[in-house]
Amino acid sequence: MSRYRQRGFTLLELMISLSIFALISVVAYSGLQTTLTTRDQVQTQAARLTQMQRAFTIVQQDMTQAIDRSIRDRFGDPREPMLTELDVLEWTRGGHPNPLGQTRSSMQRVAYLMEDGELIRQQWMALDQPYEPNIRDTVLLDNVKA
Repeated sequence: MSRYRQRGFTLLELMISLSIFALISVVAYSGLQTTLTTRDQVQTQAARLTQMQRAFTIVQQDMTQAIDRSIRDRFGDPREPMLTELDVLEWTRGGHPNPLGQTRSSMQRVAYLMEDGELIRQQWMALDQPYEPNIRDTVLLDNVKA
């Protein structure tokens, strides 16, 4: 027997403990990666759902406030209160908010159209349009197939 008693771990014990630690680390990392991927997918779907709900609310407001008011186009020709042309749906609506109390009509001309996979809402600043009408486009939805 030797005078000095050896203390510590053998090489085999160290290799086994490192292997167990590596296995636990791999399992933990896989679980974390799955959780992060799921979170990103949920956030993407939640953003899409919010965008769709906003679009449906705007369309619903426009349709429920549709009124029977024809307009004149930029050439002075009369146009019906509601028009459908190819991929465009256009009508006059009331209830246009006026929070600043400006002198203007509470009616507004709106149109919906599909272009390059986007649902676009157009609104005219005046009902009877000048030769170069001021039209504001707002993309309500993207990645729309039909």
